[in-house]
Amino acid sequence: MPSEAKGGADMTPFPSPLLRIRDIVHFTNGTLVQGRPERTVLGISTDSRVLAAGNLFIPLAGPRFNGHDFLTKAVSLGAEALMTERHRRHAVPALPGDIPWIEVSDTLKALGDIAHGWRKRMNCRVVAVTGSAGKTTTKEMIAAIGSLNGKILKTEGNLNNLIGLPLTLLGLREETELAIVELGTSGPGEIARLAGLAEPDIGVITNIGPAHLEGLGSVVSVREEKGKLFSVMNHRGVAILNLDDPEIAVLRDRWRGEQMTFSMSVPADITAENIRQVKNWKTAFRINIQGVKNGVVLSVPGRHNVQNALAAAAAASAAGCAPSLICRGLNGFRPIAGRMEIEPLANGAHLIHDAYNANPLSVDEALKTLTELSRTGRRIVVFGDMLELGNQAVAYHKEIGHRIGELGIYALFLKGAYSRVTAEAAEASGLDKNHIFFFDGNAKAIPALRETVSRGDWILLKGSRKMNLEELIPEIRLFGKPGNLSNENSKGV
Repeated sequence: MPSEAKGGADMTPFPSPLLRIRDIVHFTNGTLVQGRPERTVLGISTDSRVLAAGNLFIPLAGPRFNGHDFLTKAVSLGAEALMTERHRRHAVPALPGDIPWIEVSDTLKALGDIAHGWRKRMNCRVVAVTGSAGKTTTKEMIAAIGSLNGKILKTEGNLNNLIGLPLTLLGLREETELAIVELGTSGPGEIARLAGLAEPDIGVITNIGPAHLEGLGSVVSVREEKGKLFSVMNHRGVAILNLDDPEIAVLRDRWRGEQMTFSMSVPADITAENIRQVKNWKTAFRINIQGVKNGVVLSVPGRHNVQNALAAAAAASAAGCAPSLICRGLNGFRPIAGRMEIEPLANGAHLIHDAYNANPLSVDEALKTLTELSRTGRRIVVFGDMLELGNQAVAYHKEIGHRIGELGIYALFLKGAYSRVTAEAAEASGLDKNHIFFFDGNAKAIPALRETVSRGDWILLKGSRKMNLEELIPEIRLFGKPGNLSNENSKGV
């Protein structure tokens, strides 16, 4: 049975703006095949499984699905209007004569065009955040600040693509004062399209590194793709610039508009000093916001999260938030699931869950944080492949293997096609080969991991999303609990 495209991982109903058929036709340059232009729809759905009565149903099509197969179902569920692609008219079933039917050249593009038209009607400020690492955390930090100052809208979950962003923008309302949207990409042209839909007043690029190389090819191409955010802004609004990133320096040289800079190493508009780990694995530092200094305690570990906080502070400052409000927001920020979550275990060890996703930049930061936290305990890394690195995958897995060996990791558990490459590099850089374990199914890692981990150890889970390392967490949580003891050794499975 064919399936449908969604805006993200969860089938979540989206906000329902009231839209006139005539406006939808105007936004999309579509053709009204039947129905009255005065009719209205209440919201948009691209997935009949969460369609609400009154929605406009927009069927999307891809290599493995075709939403046009669900038009009859959408009508039966109460769709108020339908949109189809002109070249698929042959696939459109007989429709009730009174239901508005709009034809367009491309339903995915039309979805974005409707969202863009809706966004232009709203008077709020929009902050767009992209980058190779830290963009979701930075977005959430900006939201934590902005929510103290008025009504906000933010990207939820992973809705940062050509489906998710339009559905997010349709959540804008007259009372929205600040929208914080995340822009993701896996191939050329996506950032330009997304930025064009959002029309941001403030643009943030957290950093630039080797991510999605399968689609983008090189770090220079990543820079050019991410840099489209500033290109689309066209020197209007405010560019938030990371002075610690040499690739962003190239983009800064091109920017002629207003800017707000941040840095952890050189003078900038927003800086940090006296960075330290404090009780309960929090990170304390002193932030300097254009000469105003205040203390901040982040509820997450790692110097990279301080940099995320500086990016968020710069964006919030550009949006008009006072330094005191920015500090309150950062102090109130809470960790995001799957990103540097720390959990004490019953056997006296600690688990760091950072397996939401992985690329060379984020893995290096995770390893640094593991080193900072585990000053007295042994370090254990459970590492899944970094995906979408194209023909540079071997080189980057080898680089991470050497890094693991250099940092004094005690034991390494590996999953994925590049496990042997990572293991060989780690061993060459000092890791005892007897402390390297391989596993394919996640369950196979548990016995050897249980036998290895002891009181005071720190376990880092890091890998790309498709490695599903989070599946290990329920079993790891049982380590040391009564009735869960095992002497089984699964080394080399």
